[in-house]
Amino acid sequence: MGRGKGALPRFHSEIGPFIGLSTAVRGTALGGGFGSTESGVGTAGGLDAAVRLGVDLKGVLNEASDGQVFIDLGYRKDSNEEGGASIPGRSAFVVRWRVPFWLTPGDLIVAAPVLAFTAPRKLKKMGMQSANGGLIPWQTGIATRVGRFQFVLGREIGLSFYSHHNFVIPTPGVAPVNQTVVKLRSIGLDVPILEWRIFRTFSVDKSSGLGIQLYAGFDRPTNSSVVAPAGAPKPNLHTIVTGGVRVVFDWRHYRP
Repeated sequence: MGRGKGALPRFHSEIGPFIGLSTAVRGTALGGGFGSTESGVGTAGGLDAAVRLGVDLKGVLNEASDGQVFIDLGYRKDSNEEGGASIPGRSAFVVRWRVPFWLTPGDLIVAAPVLAFTAPRKLKKMGMQSANGGLIPWQTGIATRVGRFQFVLGREIGLSFYSHHNFVIPTPGVAPVNQTVVKLRSIGLDVPILEWRIFRTFSVDKSSGLGIQLYAGFDRPTNSSVVAPAGAPKPNLHTIVTGGVRVVFDWRHYRP
């Protein structure tokens, strides 16, 4: 939206390309550890910070619409796990993206390059339906007095690329103390399911908001090596199922 005579201030909608910042506090439940004998449920906390680039079409059609598209590039820091396993505090680089979809996650990304040239009207219609919750509008936002609720399963995905950290893995039969120290790298995935947008504020070219997301995911080991004891065999490692809550604050500056 340009400035000048007749221009309307951005008040009930968030429209156009933007750059912003996103921070989050998270609490995660982990279904055990990476070791095959670590089956107890544990908990860990974490902090996220990222730079956000995107295009916003939120509220263009009505209060229930959500056409926000973005990509986050940032950093994550997790605390030590309490309970189920001996997972130390870790850090990771994070990539997160959000794209609305028409029927199945990612379908607009696949369809857009083709329909933009062959059927632009159909693409426009698909985009409008996606912003309003999809062909089957089960992801339509619901505004209430206590905030805005929305199912977002498939719209947003976060990947955490954990660097190498040392883990103590219980390994019965390995001398001298039935455990192995392993240097391990992993990839964590989290998929938000339900989002509660508590508030958002506006100015002419800025917007900010606070929300809570319930998510599920997993943490998969990708590379490992034995640190100690020397000569010990590499233990069997498995993927950890995760789930939790993210409290997210984001700030956006829109291009005039």
